[in-house]
Amino acid sequence: WLDISPTFGFVESGQTETITLDVSTAELFSGDYLCNLRMSTNDPEANSVTIPVNLTVVSQMPDIAVSTDSLDFGVVIIGSDSLNTLIVTNTGTLTLSVTNVYTNTDEYSVNLIEFSLEPEENQVLEITFAPGYEGVILDTLFIESNDPNKPVYPVSLQGEGAPLVDIGDDNIPLITALGKNYPNPFNPQTTINFALHEPAFTRVEIFNIKGQKIKTLINEFLEARNYQITWNGTDDSESSVASGIYLYRMSADKFSETRKMLLVK
Repeated sequence: WLDISPTFGFVESGQTETITLDVSTAELFSGDYLCNLRMSTNDPEANSVTIPVNLTVVSQMPDIAVSTDSLDFGVVIIGSDSLNTLIVTNTGTLTLSVTNVYTNTDEYSVNLIEFSLEPEENQVLEITFAPGYEGVILDTLFIESNDPNKPVYPVSLQGEGAPLVDIGDDNIPLITALGKNYPNPFNPQTTINFALHEPAFTRVEIFNIKGQKIKTLINEFLEARNYQITWNGTDDSESSVASGIYLYRMSADKFSETRKMLLVK
């Protein structure tokens, strides 16, 4: 992989000569290469000179890197969903083209299925788990790309779907959770479901898209059980609100969750 020119010659007193080293990586793999360049001379004090030559070969190819090889979504109430993220990075030297991102089940979905990354660029993928039945649900997220060493990158997915109540324990909910409102979109009213696993002081409030509180539905201590409450599209003064996106938030002890809903008139 190393050619030397010239391999012999003469240097007059007080003069210099250049030795050219040509490197070829055509038949080399990625990695470090070492050798010694030795020169023999008629210098009585240095008749042999050794010069180390070091070479590092870097592959010209895309290289996919993913922030984690597995995601655990924990326990999620059936009818609700949970979001997790992955970071995909191109640590190679050529453009990384992701041509497909997919899962095998309907319970898991991803926000992007194809994209391109220049060297050192990254992309955040959002993976949603929405269980449709009870029990542990396993799946694999597959990322297909033009990385020749990892054309298909697998990421293990795990989550557990749980019913809103535990029938075997006096209807006490398994976890504290805020469910989806129904119907959504709605007019003129919608029902909000939520569950308390333990007794707690609970607040359920409605906010407009600017984050301004317009309605307090619940502000009291509640026992552990399942609840339903209806919002009729009015504010605290009982005036009807305009069409648009609204947020409803439930707070109970250390639990807090916010969801969106759409009022259409």
